[in-house]
Amino acid sequence: MRTLDRSDLLSAAFLRWFEELANCGIVTTDTELCVRTWNPWLETQTGITATAAMGQSILTIWPSLSDRGLDRYYRDALAGEVRVLSQPLHRHLVPIRRHLPSAGLAEMAQSAGVAPLKVGGAIV
Repeated sequence: MRTLDRSDLLSAAFLRWFEELANCGIVTTDTELCVRTWNPWLETQTGITATAAMGQSILTIWPSLSDRGLDRYYRDALAGEVRVLSQPLHRHLVPIRRHLPSAGLAEMAQSAGVAPLKVGGAIV
């Protein structure tokens, strides 16, 4: 049996965080903007399962991103740019099911970082 090295432990910790502990939505796409990861928070808040999201374009899942011109931020990420989107500037980013009528809120305030994932300088 092989001993886990530090990078194996780090990978395992990341996967546990992604799958169990993240208290926000995390989605990754490939360079064609097709979903490659979709965490449980997104499943709960959007009602879209990871199985249904995988392989679909993020712009197909949420066409309002294109309708509102927010797709440009994803295209900027593919060119290496980091973008931050926020509720005050962009209204809601993606439709979620959290409604807080007792607080007078129909939408939850959202912000998002849209950034490229790089390996060895190449955007993946």
